[in-house]
Amino acid sequence: MARESNTAVTGVEQRVTDKRCFIATAVYGTDAWQTNALRRWRDTVLLPSASGRLLTRIYYRLSPCLAGWLVAHPMFSRPVRHLLDAWIRHLRLDPSDPAGRIDPGAGRHG
Repeated sequence: MARESNTAVTGVEQRVTDKRCFIATAVYGTDAWQTNALRRWRDTVLLPSASGRLLTRIYYRLSPCLAGWLVAHPMFSRPVRHLLDAWIRHLRLDPSDPAGRIDPGAGRHG
């Protein structure tokens, strides 16, 4: 899932994007709207909070192995895709927006 940060390089500000989203990339592809939507959800909902950053770090530790396994065993990608599809519907991520914008209240409870 992608994270953006600003860094100064010889006086010029440069935006760096973290495009990691291992499992979504394995089942949907790198530039699929679902993958981009999940990256944006990570960036806007998870990363601003300490608990969300912890969850993201745990995901980055575990998901590369699972993503590699899904690529090697494509018959298991379909059930994972169905689970991710349900999660995307739950979060109300927008399929018509290639950037994967989200409803501002989506994924926040309480």
